[in-house]
Amino acid sequence: MSILRVAAAAIVNPHNQVFISRRQASQHLAGKWEFPGGKIEPGETSEEALARELWEELGIHISSCRPLISVTHTHENRTLCIDFWRVDTFEGVPFGREGQVTAWVGIDELSNYAFPEANLPVLRALHLPDRLLITPEVRLPNTETFLKTLERSIVRHSLSMIQLRAPSLPEADYCALAEDVLALCQQHRVRLLVNADPRVLDQVAAHGCHLNSYRLKTFSQRPFSEDFLLSAACHNGAELTQAGLIDADFVLISPVMLTASHPALKNSLSWNGFSDMAKRANRPAYALGGMGLEDRPSVWASGGQGIAAIRGLWEEGKRD
Repeated sequence: MSILRVAAAAIVNPHNQVFISRRQASQHLAGKWEFPGGKIEPGETSEEALARELWEELGIHISSCRPLISVTHTHENRTLCIDFWRVDTFEGVPFGREGQVTAWVGIDELSNYAFPEANLPVLRALHLPDRLLITPEVRLPNTETFLKTLERSIVRHSLSMIQLRAPSLPEADYCALAEDVLALCQQHRVRLLVNADPRVLDQVAAHGCHLNSYRLKTFSQRPFSEDFLLSAACHNGAELTQAGLIDADFVLISPVMLTASHPALKNSLSWNGFSDMAKRANRPAYALGGMGLEDRPSVWASGGQGIAAIRGLWEEGKRD
């Protein structure tokens, strides 16, 4: 089976629009929209290939870019290994130098366009933030203090997605708290994921559900529709495979570093271990375990989406 290495770009402008192009009639998958890029030639790095392709295809020079996600996709007798980059600044005005139709499309509108299957993980990555707060344990009846601190954390760290984790609460109490948290999230345009049995979504109108490693192994298919986000906790290759089986939208890989909040853990993945798992995930991957906002460049360089953190994003952002 042949392997084709490709570099491609999600070019994002200040209006949160992405530049895409449509494959021409003479090309494979004609008529599909795609993120511009092309084959990595022998002796080229992925970033060098990206710069060359964007000049040849669109007439622009990259000013700044960072890794977004790496995707492996097998079609018939060929495997595509695609390094997708996020390009936020560039010189020139992009246009179809090869006669291809192009368009600037809002990130929220990308789902209206038909993309090759290999591009689909990028759509997920573009819809997700680079930071995810996992709430610390909450004790009843002190929920008012919890909610006030949560709101300060949302504002201080510009959060747009949180996971409500409260494993010690009975389901009824958890749902009551989730309703209060959801109201707060709606005020600040934040997406809420419940860390609970997916059936809780029948009671709480959250935006999705996170499966811990125990719940993950109990499902053989996606437990709800694609209208809701699905994330999964992964600590090893078997759990990554399971997350792929149920088509999780993204994964949380841990522990990258040892943390005070989980003292029982004796071993960490380190950046090399995280990088290996992130590249195998084939979907956006967050680094969890001892993470702070300053770790995002390391996460991106390792092929990850961003950081997931408890103490690192809770109010003042103290590390675990």
